[in-house]
Amino acid sequence: DESKKEDTHPVVSIPVELQIAESVLPVGHYQVQAEKDGDEVFLKFYQSQYLMAQVPAIETNDDFGEDTITFAKWIPEGDNKIKLIFGSMDLNAYTFINIKE
Repeated sequence: DESKKEDTHPVVSIPVELQIAESVLPVGHYQVQAEKDGDEVFLKFYQSQYLMAQVPAIETNDDFGEDTITFAKWIPEGDNKIKLIFGSMDLNAYTFINIKE
C-alpha cells in the first residue's frame, strides 16, 4: 500500500525559527525527507504535502547511535544553530542550520 509507505518519513518538532537561506522556517512539526541528487544530498522539510524548505546536507555512514532505522532529530549546536541528523534505509545525513536571530 503506497499511502502507508508515504507515512514512514520521520517527523521532527522544531521549537525555534530557523534561518534557511533567505527564508525562515517557522516553529512547527515537519516531516523530513532526504533526497540525493548526484553527489548532493538535501534534507527537505514538509508540512502535509507542501515543501516548506530544503537544506544541503552531508551524507555519512554514522547512525548517530540511534536505535531506529528511520529518524530525524535536532541537537543544539552552540547558542545560534542546530545540528539536524537524519537516518533512513537509504542514507544517513546531517546538516547545521542557523537559528533566526
